[in-house]
Amino acid sequence: MNVGGNVSKEVVLDETKTVCVDFDDTLCLDNKLGPPCQSLLDFIAKNYKEIDYVIYSARSPIKDGVVNTTIEEWLAKHKISRYFKKIIYGKPKALFYIDDKACVWDIKK
Repeated sequence: MNVGGNVSKEVVLDETKTVCVDFDDTLCLDNKLGPPCQSLLDFIAKNYKEIDYVIYSARSPIKDGVVNTTIEEWLAKHKISRYFKKIIYGKPKALFYIDDKACVWDIKK
């Protein structure tokens, strides 16, 4: 389901130009659907046309027996769907990962 943006599950990714961005505690500053990390969004906004940004998450793709659209709705609410090619539940192959548990983004800048 595509809610309020162009995030597509049908996109075929070129892993040589794919950068995966973790959702909880990285793109979203907490795991309770708080605000986005503005410095990370500023960086992505500068080059999202050349790089395929993908959101990945450990959240379940099914919630209460239906497709979980929490991330799509959050992206639409913050009007940032256009920056991301795909949402993947799990960890896909990519050139680089931005994750609070791997390559930590300095959110203080």
